[in-house]
Amino acid sequence: MQQRSVRGLARRAITKVKSLWAFYLGPVLTVPLIMLPWVLRNRWMRFAFTTCGVLMAMFLLTSWLQPHYAAPITGLVYVLVVQSMRHLRVWWWHGKPTGRVIVRTIPLVLLLSCVSPLAQKMLIKPAYVQRTRIIAELRDRGGRHLVIVRYGLEHSPHYEWVYNEADIDNAKVVWARDLGEAQNRELLKYFRTRKAWLLDVDRDSAFKLVPYSSDSEGQELQRGANNRGLEGGRGGRPGKRGLPEDGDKRADLLRLEEEVSEDGSLRAPRE
Repeated sequence: MQQRSVRGLARRAITKVKSLWAFYLGPVLTVPLIMLPWVLRNRWMRFAFTTCGVLMAMFLLTSWLQPHYAAPITGLVYVLVVQSMRHLRVWWWHGKPTGRVIVRTIPLVLLLSCVSPLAQKMLIKPAYVQRTRIIAELRDRGGRHLVIVRYGLEHSPHYEWVYNEADIDNAKVVWARDLGEAQNRELLKYFRTRKAWLLDVDRDSAFKLVPYSSDSEGQELQRGANNRGLEGGRGGRPGKRGLPEDGDKRADLLRLEEEVSEDGSLRAPRE
């Protein structure tokens, strides 16, 4: 929709160029490109540059672009960068080999820029490492297990936890998504011989398993009764409020209160 107008197309084109530049070059590898006018004197470099330009123009016309879509021209991009560094290396400024210093500094800066991401990866284990750890722990426990994974609303689809072996029924550990109480009940019924666990991957940064437990029918009824405001106030029996005046509905709610005990379990219905 944004690209249907000239202004929208230009805005999206700028965004795409910034994304590709940050992914493939960044500020450090952009420095040598000041020597492009000298690099393009070579006809093969002009061919590489033209090829990159044509493909870039095609990418800018697409409705959606991820940086890795331009992977086929990665080699040509870095050929231009390396050739630019060769020209920059022989550049002198006021009788000093300034270009040589810059060229030697670029690899050093690139290496230092990798320290922080690598340290972060080492300190914060990615999802697949945590998943492998959980599988190992469950296998050490023995028996067969079912892990129900609960995702948050902002969970990225690029970090998937739920995938299984080809023979799911005979796998030691089965992974499934949390689909709500009703569908989870069907899942638990099918895998009734397994120990069920709950893993909330977006709320628990430690990725700890907790035994899965669903509300009993009595607790659900009790919760429904509380939501209807069956405590304190006016109308109906003393100490009850919010009961409808309709006789049948009122009787049903009163019967519900009598059948649900304080701990949430169902009592035997009265004859």
